[in-house]
Amino acid sequence: MWRTSSRVGNLVFVIGMIGRTDEGEIVDGVVPQTRLALSRIENVLAEHGIDRNAIVRLRAFVVDIREWPQAREVIREFFAGDAPPATAMSVTGLVEPAVRVEIEVDAAVAEESQ
Repeated sequence: MWRTSSRVGNLVFVIGMIGRTDEGEIVDGVVPQTRLALSRIENVLAEHGIDRNAIVRLRAFVVDIREWPQAREVIREFFAGDAPPATAMSVTGLVEPAVRVEIEVDAAVAEESQ
């Protein structure tokens, strides 16, 4: 099984998360997939004792770049409008045909959290 994150010093790297439920199903549509991917990222960060406020960079891979504005809006809501720097890349495909978006983040842990 692949690890979903790694930690080096005060940095936490969360690999690409997709909108897959715990039951293994891919939710339908870029907006629900983005919400679920961000929720999964938040859960992984919690395993490191940090929350979404520690995210310093976000990368989104979208199959259809025209769907990026919808995904970006979900990301803004997730961060209450103060989202970290983000890069969006259009890709020809992701891990499964139904996947519309994949998100990965880098987070920085405060010194006292180490």
